[in-house]
Amino acid sequence: MGARRGMFGLGVAVLGYVGMAVSAHAAWDMQTITLNPGWNAIHLYVQPEENFCDVVFADVPVDSVWYWNEEFTPVQFLSDPGELLPEEPGWLTYFSDRSRQGFLTDLFAVHAGKSYLIDLAGSQTVTFQIHGKTALRKHVWVADSFNLVGADVHPETPPTVKAYFDGDAATAGQPVYRLGANGKWVEIIDPGQKPLRRGEAYWVYCEGPSAFAGLLAVEAETRGGLDFAELLREQRLTLKNITSEPRKISVRMLPSVPPAGGTKSGGEGVSGEVPLSVLRLLIWEPFDAPMSFTMAPDSEQDILLAVRRGDMAATQSASPQYASILEVSDDAGSLYHVPVLAQKAISSTGLWVGDVALYKVTETGNTANPNTPYLAASTFKFRVMIHVDENNEAKLLSQVILMQADAIAKSDDIDFTQFLDTDAVRYVLVTDSSLIPQFSGIRLVDDRIVGRRLSTPVFGFTTPQPMDGKITTTLTATVVMDYDDPLNPFVHRYHPDHNNMDERFKTLLPEGYESFTFTRTLTLEFTSANPSGPNPPGWGHDIVGGTYREKITGVHRRIIRVEGTFQLQKVSSVGVLNDGL
Repeated sequence: MGARRGMFGLGVAVLGYVGMAVSAHAAWDMQTITLNPGWNAIHLYVQPEENFCDVVFADVPVDSVWYWNEEFTPVQFLSDPGELLPEEPGWLTYFSDRSRQGFLTDLFAVHAGKSYLIDLAGSQTVTFQIHGKTALRKHVWVADSFNLVGADVHPETPPTVKAYFDGDAATAGQPVYRLGANGKWVEIIDPGQKPLRRGEAYWVYCEGPSAFAGLLAVEAETRGGLDFAELLREQRLTLKNITSEPRKISVRMLPSVPPAGGTKSGGEGVSGEVPLSVLRLLIWEPFDAPMSFTMAPDSEQDILLAVRRGDMAATQSASPQYASILEVSDDAGSLYHVPVLAQKAISSTGLWVGDVALYKVTETGNTANPNTPYLAASTFKFRVMIHVDENNEAKLLSQVILMQADAIAKSDDIDFTQFLDTDAVRYVLVTDSSLIPQFSGIRLVDDRIVGRRLSTPVFGFTTPQPMDGKITTTLTATVVMDYDDPLNPFVHRYHPDHNNMDERFKTLLPEGYESFTFTRTLTLEFTSANPSGPNPPGWGHDIVGGTYREKITGVHRRIIRVEGTFQLQKVSSVGVLNDGL
């Protein structure tokens, strides 16, 4: 075999892997494992819910479990796992309670994406299931060494050993060993005829450095897969065809398996599946059916997915969590399960900003139908801003400034040293301009840190106006603009015809001479479907909208009615204005 193929011999510091219960917020799957009496080589592709060895193998008569600590040393060849000795350099070992060597245990937990050697006691074959978290993890290859690895392949149509490992220059043509029925490692001499097995571990020689992740590499933006958490709306999944042949790709959604035993880890379980949309030709479409396409040789393709929280199943959970599995496969036998996770905020508290598009207005000269709005010659758009507090009470805003409260200097009660309390740092929404000096800005403009001001010119009031109703059904507001209000559009203090003063600029004129008091009654009716087109992915959650109607009195002898559509997006979760001051 030569020096490069000598195995299992160099010293390494012995490390223990501490196990922990996996968070219940996960996409759950099942892995079925069959162990024969004696030695077995397995590869885990799910993360056990409770990954302590004593828990995972509680009902399985194992004598020992071995894990090669590949991060630290190359490995030399050994044909018989039975020759492994306790405290063998480079290995971590778990011994069951039935073993006299239990005190030598330094492997305490098992993990997804890792491979293990298991010595099963007795004379009976044992089949058991591991209920755990779907994982998307890569093997870290050790150069110029054998690596104990598994492969993400389809259980029914896997590639051959040769087809799979020839996809990487570092493993192409290199020896591959499989554990035989007699418990000895045997080199696969006809790799072009032998299929890989999902869940089985192999010794594969890696000549030089490698980042090989399979014939089809699948990469998510986070190690945990597509985790939208509570705030993210879009995530990108990247596929890479590293072969010289075109590949037919299939992507479909699968439901998550329920957590074992309800939720052993204390979470609230899975409230439902994660409804997704996919971006096709700049249009978001529901991802409700499997997707198939062909990837060119040596190519890369991104799939942009967005969560539709408004379509998530209703639940009574205080912190609803949703999970699904995204299955990615190809015609070369690759198979990946990508966890898809999302949470759904149940509160509408915060700042909502959007636009109104008016396209209908009544005709003042139409005496037959004076209250019926007709299509206008063009659309008029303006910004609208609504704040919802923690009591679900809404206010209509004309302006708001996004700012920040700074850390507070405090003194330690024991040694009286000064320190900054960073817990006091928070975002604030300011509508009272006199409070601006009490806060700090959030962005740099011309060498100054300033706040971000949002305003709308179509509303002239300075104090937030209360609204009746709820943001999910109907909101109404009545805005009265006094004839002498300096923000009244009919008033201009420097124009003699619009300053509400007599010719001598001494006496205030009553209403109706130069300006008028007028009233605007606004109604926002929220709808389940977007009236302006297809529902965007965030519709019903952090994007809402519907029909806008307004009645204006006081500027004409007839009531003017306008109508259109509106759309609001939640831009902040701050539930109080002016920081409660």
